[in-house]
Amino acid sequence: GPGTRAVLRELVAAGASEAALIARDAPAAERGLPMMPAGAHGRPLAANDPRVATVLARCDLIVRSEDLLPPDGSWLGPHLTFVDLASGLDAGWRLAGADAGATSVSWSDVEAHRVAAGLRSVVGGEVDVAALHETFLAAP
Repeated sequence: GPGTRAVLRELVAAGASEAALIARDAPAAERGLPMMPAGAHGRPLAANDPRVATVLARCDLIVRSEDLLPPDGSWLGPHLTFVDLASGLDAGWRLAGADAGATSVSWSDVEAHRVAAGLRSVVGGEVDVAALHETFLAAP
């Protein structure tokens, strides 16, 4: 959806030269991949595409918005960062990643910083991200 496209655009703007979007099927991946600027390459892939394992083995960042694949220890390691953009995602990814030395950012971390950024623009001052994070952790 729009949130995924926005994240991909921001990653490319921040310097990523290659981005892959893995979706349930190829048409969904193609629809979700935004136009890439010159010098950046986008790759839409279906979750069952055999190239997915190769792409994941080469990547440095995995941004998840839904559970499509089980974690695979063969490509996990300390070079990798996970970011969860949705609540309720399978914790197996983050646990397996942590065991392999990967860094992970939970949905509650992402959401707390997103809301704090919005509030800072309204109130014109600092906002306690830790308090927001606790609020999201306490939410059912």
